[in-house]
Amino acid sequence: MRRFVSKFAAALPARLASTAPPAGDSKAAAPVAAAASAAAGKKSFFKATEMIGYVHSIDGTIATLIPAPGNPGVAYNTIIQIQVNPTTFAAGLVFNLEKDGRIGIILMDNITEVQSGQKVMATGQLLHIPVGAGVLGKVVNPLGHEVPVGLFTRSRSLLEQTVGKVDAGAPNIVSRSPVNYNLLTGFKAVDTMIPIGRGQRELIVGDRQTGKTSIAVSTIINQVRINQQILSKNAVISIYVSIGQRCSNVARIHRLLQSYGALKYTTVMAATAAEPAGLQYLAPYAGVTMGEYFMNRGRHCLCVYDDLSKQAVAYRQISLLLRRPPGREAYPGDVFYLHSRLLERAAMLSPGKGGGSVTALPIVETLSNDVTAYIVTNVISITDGQIYLDTKLFTGGQRPAVNIGLSVSRVGSSAQNVAMKGVAGKLKGILAEYRKLAADSVGGQQVQTIPMIRGARFVALFNQKQPSYFMSAIVSLYACLNGFLDDVKVHYVKFYEYLLVHKDLSIMYGAAKNKFFYMYVQELNYLIRFFTLNSPILNGELEEMLKQHTQLFLQHYQSKMNAIKSRKGGEGARRTCCTPASVL
Repeated sequence: MRRFVSKFAAALPARLASTAPPAGDSKAAAPVAAAASAAAGKKSFFKATEMIGYVHSIDGTIATLIPAPGNPGVAYNTIIQIQVNPTTFAAGLVFNLEKDGRIGIILMDNITEVQSGQKVMATGQLLHIPVGAGVLGKVVNPLGHEVPVGLFTRSRSLLEQTVGKVDAGAPNIVSRSPVNYNLLTGFKAVDTMIPIGRGQRELIVGDRQTGKTSIAVSTIINQVRINQQILSKNAVISIYVSIGQRCSNVARIHRLLQSYGALKYTTVMAATAAEPAGLQYLAPYAGVTMGEYFMNRGRHCLCVYDDLSKQAVAYRQISLLLRRPPGREAYPGDVFYLHSRLLERAAMLSPGKGGGSVTALPIVETLSNDVTAYIVTNVISITDGQIYLDTKLFTGGQRPAVNIGLSVSRVGSSAQNVAMKGVAGKLKGILAEYRKLAADSVGGQQVQTIPMIRGARFVALFNQKQPSYFMSAIVSLYACLNGFLDDVKVHYVKFYEYLLVHKDLSIMYGAAKNKFFYMYVQELNYLIRFFTLNSPILNGELEEMLKQHTQLFLQHYQSKMNAIKSRKGGEGARRTCCTPASVL
């Protein structure tokens, strides 16, 4: 038996040689050569400088390659290099493998220098980009190149960083943990009614110019205060991915983040409208790759994709140029998988895996409030809820223009702390009854019931132009929920809140001897700390402080404002008092 095995092993190379395809049959030789190369070295299929063919044609950002005779083949989704001159190469991504041996390539840089007949080299490597703390505070493109002054140049500091695979898989179910910790946006309407948890995927959807980007960027800015005051040892890292936006918009957002000190924790991934479709397609995957680096090390990351509808358009352009069959609205058949494999990479890892998280805030633009469009319904079915921004509310002056009735968070109160959960539970019932009564009384006389009075003041508190501290939000909502704002007119509610949470409250009122004001001013979260534990002692102190605040406000401010308004008179004041919101 041993002699038979040894004899068969000796004859095996000869048998393989007799069954090998001829040298000219490149189509059949490619799998054999690829398998031999894979057996020789596990790091890559090919040598880094191995020529695989020539450029046959160029169609926009797509190049078609003809394999060279006897070429070893090429693997899908690997990087190739086109030699445009003796010292310069253009990078491309293998995206189409056709039956006749031709290869479809997505060009990613130096597109204008690519010409027919140029040599194509295979690297055998998947796309990797620099990740780590070195990318924070920088503007990079999806290839990992830093973008200073609008020019793509390689940064030496980025090249020295750890690299991460762009097309990585999502964490499995065993590695995940339930979403039970909140990620605060700073907007009361979102944090109370549509809470977002770490590891959640919350869609922001709405028409053009309704404040979608403002909510996402404000959420990034709000993390700065939380990082500095609460989570200084485990700060939330933010990745802002701009897809198909104008360069001026990216520069404006970069300056805004810099002015608030958010760039210390933020990376801006820019694939502007001037970039090829391939970079716009890769931008979200490159952004979440940077976020996964921190997640795998126990950190928390927020990824904003602005917006995925433009990524779908870029993917449609690539697919049509590659002659792939179109489907609904000319999108390819796998456009759902385009977004699902991206958003599934957002997760809250289990403590055994480090306990890190990636929270996704994708943005999708609608046309004429049509939430039944193809891409919109796809992303809604993938995400864990959506924040719907209404054009009518935006034009009416509501900021943010969140339609609470059409917005939903499938995580719910499990992503809220105890204090916010106690306020939000009663708030939802009051607002639901308020919307019902307001809809029934359109064009008629409004009945001044408790839900109508407090609901109108809740809507006024929800109107905010910038994020607020969540402890201050809890106090103001608690005051409204318990009737302390019932006698305050609606158009004075924001001023009441401003004085309530202002640091110089005791000085402004001239009530320095009031112990409740002193306690509230000196240590803002003193009350909140016990309120979170539902201490019965604190409830009395909090209500007494709010009672004193309301009495002083009505005595010193609302009465004076009414006197000034009565002296001025005029149509403007009468119009203000006759609005449906201020009748209450």
